[in-house]
Amino acid sequence: MYTRIDCTSGLPFARVNAMQRNKVVFDEANALIAALASPVRDAMRRDFHALPPYSGATPHFAMRSLYGNLAHH
Repeated sequence: MYTRIDCTSGLPFARVNAMQRNKVVFDEANALIAALASPVRDAMRRDFHALPPYSGATPHFAMRSLYGNLAHH
């Protein structure tokens, strides 16, 4: 689980108390494509459809993360 971090931004967007519930990371686009076509994902979708209906919003935001060694400048 992640919570909002306070930061300074010049972007014209309101700050919200959103939470990231999960994070999935792939080394390349082809790995994502393979995961989306996998039997594991099919099983997860079956589990999802067996749950009680949910009527709230579930926005998804694909992002690209850049990592580096933050300990050394």
